[in-house]
Amino acid sequence: MKETKKNENKKSHIIKNPVWRSIVSALLISIFGILLFGVTFFSYYLFSLISPKGLPASQIPGIVGFCVVVIISCFIFRSKWRPLIKAIYLTQPASLLFLKIGGSFWQEPIIGFLISVFAVLVIFFFFYRMKISWMYYYAIIFMGFIFSSMLLTGQDI
Repeated sequence: MKETKKNENKKSHIIKNPVWRSIVSALLISIFGILLFGVTFFSYYLFSLISPKGLPASQIPGIVGFCVVVIISCFIFRSKWRPLIKAIYLTQPASLLFLKIGGSFWQEPIIGFLISVFAVLVIFFFFYRMKISWMYYYAIIFMGFIFSSMLLTGQDI
């Protein structure tokens, strides 16, 4: 009985340790961020298949999808959920932002990269002013790293 209690204390100590909790949080944001990235990328692909050809009609599915993400984001970020859940969700709007910028400037990747850097700096400024958790910064940096690596390796968005 004593050994069982001792093992439980060890486990709870690891969870309460701020360093381990931060590492686990970063891993969860990364894993679920990649999953949400896949969902976003696949949804963007499906919208491009069903969208009518020619402007402005071809932009309607993207605009509708963006509006849905904004509405869901408003509810999630105003909720009383833990910052970890909100940071995991933040990877989805971040990937959508990078995906739209990359898709709009696919012929000029340097311009798309510079616009993405500017967008990240503006987002970080608002995060700093709101004094929010480091997990939000990590979520944006992580998704920016994924899209930058796609850009540098020459993958199409």
